[in-house]
Amino acid sequence: NTLFAILFGIFILLIFGFFTFHHMKLLFDGHDLVILNNEGFYDYSSAISTKDQLIKWTDVRDIALTSIGGKLFVSIEVENFDELLKSQNAMSKKAIRLNNKIGYKDINITMQNAKGMDANDLAIIMQDYHAKYGNSINYEAGELKHLKDL
Repeated sequence: NTLFAILFGIFILLIFGFFTFHHMKLLFDGHDLVILNNEGFYDYSSAISTKDQLIKWTDVRDIALTSIGGKLFVSIEVENFDELLKSQNAMSKKAIRLNNKIGYKDINITMQNAKGMDANDLAIIMQDYHAKYGNSINYEAGELKHLKDL
């Protein structure tokens, strides 16, 4: 029991240390959180983000706002979930799969460290890009605005 408690404590410490380090790095690095272009987007917003993997607009199934733990995220569902996981490290794969199992979408972009833009603004812009360059889905911006107060 004591050995298990020590190992479990070390495991939790490593996980929280990893996420804390990444969060602090984002605060001071000044790196772009999300990069959009007419081909797709890159997500650098969290420790489990897709980073240098281009997510093509044609591979995006849905873009919506989601409240996770009281924070608003831009949530993206992709066509080929297994392809998304291929380029991720082991920790990211587990976290993404866990998010999926509890009902969240494949990619969840946090705007917590963003300056001058919130999740609602990003979702509207991403939906515009997706409608123009992706699968021709018409989004209602008004549907997003009521979620802003979640």
